[in-house]
Amino acid sequence: MLYNEKFNMKTLFFVIVFVFIEVLILIKIGSFTGLFISVSLIFVSAFIGYTLIRKLSIKTLFSNSKNINNQEMSINGMAKAISYIFSGILLILPGYITDILGLLIIIPIIQKLAWSYLLHKLYIKFNRPPVGGDNFNNLEETTIEGEFINIDDEDKT
Repeated sequence: MLYNEKFNMKTLFFVIVFVFIEVLILIKIGSFTGLFISVSLIFVSAFIGYTLIRKLSIKTLFSNSKNINNQEMSINGMAKAISYIFSGILLILPGYITDILGLLIIIPIIQKLAWSYLLHKLYIKFNRPPVGGDNFNNLEETTIEGEFINIDDEDKT
């Protein structure tokens, strides 16, 4: 089994379990509060998510694009806009877990913690040595063999 197949199976399993838990919680809370209140909360959170995406993220992106025109790029502004978009998407999805996660992402300190965690993971992923070890330190001792074809010579004939 390839790495991507394992990753896809893990992701599929996680999504199925997450949806199952989300539906169970939705049913449990719905049985206590009633159908009208549960459906109303779903629509209110979806409206808040839509408004968050429509108003705040676009406003943040436009203010950031004005800074780009002045040669001042704000990475924090872009991160905030992306956080608002992701938070809005989570709020639009029906369910209480996604609503709680969407509301938590709006909090600035949690945004900073999430972005520092993601950037740390990306740094580890892209700045580690190749699988066979760190072979790039001894380039003088490494011989690379191969064949090549000069494309310019073939075009002239």
